[in-house]
Amino acid sequence: MLDTSQFVLISGTGNFALARGIIDIVNELTPVGQKDLVFNHLDYDEFPDEPDLRIQRPENIKGKHALIFNSCHNREMLEEFHTLVWAAKHQYGAASVTGIMPFMRYRRQDHAEKIHEINRNRMLIHGLASAGTDRFIVCDIHSKVTLQNCKEFGIKAWNVDPSSVFAAELMPLVEKAREEGREFYIHAPDIGSIPRAVTMAKIISAKVSANPKERLPNGETRIIEDPAELEAIQKQYDIEIIFADEKLAGAEICIREDEVATAGTGNKAAHKLIRLGAYKVHFSGTHPVCAPGWKRKMFDGDPFGLVMFGNTIEHHNSYKYSTGGRVKRMDMSKVIAHQLFEVMKKIK
Repeated sequence: MLDTSQFVLISGTGNFALARGIIDIVNELTPVGQKDLVFNHLDYDEFPDEPDLRIQRPENIKGKHALIFNSCHNREMLEEFHTLVWAAKHQYGAASVTGIMPFMRYRRQDHAEKIHEINRNRMLIHGLASAGTDRFIVCDIHSKVTLQNCKEFGIKAWNVDPSSVFAAELMPLVEKAREEGREFYIHAPDIGSIPRAVTMAKIISAKVSANPKERLPNGETRIIEDPAELEAIQKQYDIEIIFADEKLAGAEICIREDEVATAGTGNKAAHKLIRLGAYKVHFSGTHPVCAPGWKRKMFDGDPFGLVMFGNTIEHHNSYKYSTGGRVKRMDMSKVIAHQLFEVMKKIK
C-alpha cells in the first residue's frame, strides 16, 4: 500500500505549474486516509557570480523518498535539477531519488556513431546517476537511446507516451470524418516518427501514413524509394502504413510529432499532404521548444486545422509566444501523474 508519509516533494522553476498539476492528480489517486503530498518550499537567491538555491526544511528529507521535478529546457534548469538531486541524496540523506523531467535537454544528441559530436544525452544520464538519481520519468523522448543510457548507468526509467491526450481531443473530428465518409490518418513526417503515429492511430482506430524520409547520422536526410525497404518497414508494425501518395486524397490527417522547434518539418509535411489532396491537416506536438521564427514557419500558408502543443515547457504566457488562439495547449499532467503513481506504489 502506498504510504505518502515516506515521500518528500521538490520542484525546480522549470515548470512548477505542471509539477503541481501532476501532484494534484496523484493526490486524487491516493487511497482515502493518506496525507496529501505537498512541495517543500525553495528559497531562491543568488550571489553576484552564482546561484544560492536552498531547500527549506531539509531535515524532513532524511530517510525519505524524494520526488524531484523540473522541465529542463535550458542549462539553468538542468543545473537546478542536478543541484536538487545531489543535495537530497548526498547532503540530506534521502533514501532514494525519483526524477520527473517532462522535457529533457540533449534529447537529440544521442548518436554514439557521430564521433565528432559530443554524446550529450549519455553525458546527461551519467551526470544524473552520479548526482544520485535512482529512477527517472520522462515524457515522449526523442528515441529509445535515452532509456538505454539510463539502463547502462543503473537508473530505472519510464517514458510517458502522451498519445492518449491528443487522441481524446481528436476523437470528435475522427467521428465526424467517419460520418461524412472520410478516412482519418495519423501521419509520421519521417521514419523515426512512425512508432508515435502507430500508437496514436490504434487508440482512435485510425490509419497510418508516413513520409518515407530518414534522417542519417551525418544530419542529412534520405528519401527511401526501394519498394523492398519500404515493405520491410511496414512489416515491423501490426498496422497498415501508407507511404504518402495519392491514396491520401480526400482524407483527414493529423501529423504526430514529439516537438516543435523551428516548425519547418511540420509545415512542409502539411503542405505536401495538401498537395496530395488531403481534405484537412491537423498537428500534434508534445514539446513546444519554439525556436526563434517558429510561428511564421509553422503557419506559413495556413495549412492546419487543429494545432495541439503539450505543456511540458512553460513559456510563462509570454505574449511573444501567443498565436491568437491558433494553438490549443494540451495538459500532460494526467498521463505523467498516472505513471508516477504506479512507480511510487512499488517503492519500498
